[in-house]
Formats: sequence, structure tokens, C-alpha cells
Amino acid sequence: MEEKAENKAEGQISDSFKIRYSIRSKLIAIICVLVVILMVSVSGFLLNQKKNELTRDIYVNALSFAELTADDITKMYETYLKENGFIQFNRIIQSHFRKSEDISRITVTLFSGEVLYDSETEKLAQYEGMETRDISGDSALLERVQAPFPSVNISGSGRIVYLEKDSLGEMFEVNLDGKKIDPIRDTERIGTIVHPVDQKYAVLYQVSYEHLDRRIAKTMRQIGLLLAAAVGLGVFLAVAIGAKVARPIRSLTEGAAEIAQGHFDYRVNIRSKDELGLLSNAFNKMAKDLKESTKALIYK
Repeated sequence: MEEKAENKAEGQISDSFKIRYSIRSKLIAIICVLVVILMVSVSGFLLNQKKNELTRDIYVNALSFAELTADDITKMYETYLKENGFIQFNRIIQSHFRKSEDISRITVTLFSGEVLYDSETEKLAQYEGMETRDISGDSALLERVQAPFPSVNISGSGRIVYLEKDSLGEMFEVNLDGKKIDPIRDTERIGTIVHPVDQKYAVLYQVSYEHLDRRIAKTMRQIGLLLAAAVGLGVFLAVAIGAKVARPIRSLTEGAAEIAQGHFDYRVNIRSKDELGLLSNAFNKMAKDLKESTKALIYK
């Protein structure tokens, strides 16, 4: 009677227990979360590193472009534009644009600040307005035009950095007084480059990061696709691993039900060489011991 009561109680406990989340579901969730965290962390780190590297490259290339073309542009101004040869001069400017996709605008001014040419407003025809164009209203920009060395301004902060060369030709960052200042960081974007020429002219270059932003956006989309593929792979692995783990647990559950019904000869067959295999051996030994204990009680 007592044995039947115990079996009945155990059956009621088993029937009342409901599995809310299976091991397979938990594994899928855990692996997917880990894959997402790992992919996002690694991708974000690599993307940020590449972004800083490309931002620095744009700065260096734009600076080199300005240094190589400023003298040529002012000479071409005197040769063509000053002599009403706008078409030829504009053709030369457009050829310079094709050499650097990161320069979006070129402006030529006099040392006094008068604007002689602006690629933004003179794409098709030379300016013929009665009013003189100048930058004298922008004291900071005029100061850069009249400075003895090239300068850049930092987008966002507005910080102006002048660039001076030493005797070895190496460029370093200074203020207007020629004193060294904090260098331009890889994360900083420049807005314009002003390159004075012989204290007579200055060429202003507008730097664009549009191509970089498009490349970053494209890379982000590719990372998103890779992330989706990684999550899919994680789900597949989790399902496979979950099935492998759940199968022996199900066998042990079925075995426990058989033992609860008094079938002490029932054995589970789990061959894995891990904790589940160890648990299987312990379960089979328990069943054997229960059978022997039951026999001993009967004989008593």
C-alpha cells in the first residue's frame, strides 16, 4: 500500500511539472546572443579602426593634393582666367577634381581676401557680377589666407591648425605664432585647407567625406548580412547541440518513469563519454540496487 502511494505521489509530481523552456531553446538563445555580441563587438572594432584609418588617409591625401596643385592653379589663373580664358581654366580645374574625389570645391583668392574664382558658383560661366566678392567678413578665414603657411580647420570643433615644415621637409602642427600644438587626431575630420601662394594668392580646398560615408554605409550593410548569416548558423548549431543533449535526458526521463512503475530491469543506453554518460551509469546502478533492495525486502 505504501509503495503504491509513493508511486502515485511521484506520478502526480511528474504530471504537474511543466517544461517552460527546453534545453534546446535555451541553447539556441544563448548561442545566438553570444554570436551577436561577438560579431557586433568585432565588427564595430574593425569598422572603427578602418574608419579612422581612411579618415586619416583623406586628410593626408587632400593635404598632398593641395600642396601639389596650389602653385599650378594660381599660374593657370594668371595665364588663362586673368586673360578671359575661363573655359580653358575651368577645364584645368575640372581635371584636378578628377584626380581627387575627396575635394569638392576649389576657391582662388587674392592675399587681400578678394575671391577670383569659385568652382561652386562658376561651374559653367565666369562670375560677371558688379559686386566684388571677398572673404573679409570672415576674419578667421582671412587670417588663414594671409598666414605664412598652410592651414586646416577641424569640422565640429572649428579648431584651426597651421602646418609648418622643418628643415627636413617634415610637416608639424603649429598655431599662428609658430608654436607647436596638439596634432590632428585620426578621428578628426577637416573642413577646408587653405594654401597661401607667395603672399599674393591663396587656394581654398573644401574637403568632402561623402565617399567615405558611402563606403562605411556599404560596409555596415555587409556586416548586417554577415550578422544574419552568423545568427542562422548559431541557430543551426544550437538545434544540433540541443538535440544531442536533449536525447539522453529524454532517455533518462523515460527510464525514471519506468523505474517509478516498478520496472527495475529497465536500463538506459547512453554511450557518451561525458557527464551524461556518467549519469547514465549511475542511473543504471541505482536501478540495479533498487531491484536487489526490493528482493531483499520481499525475502524478509
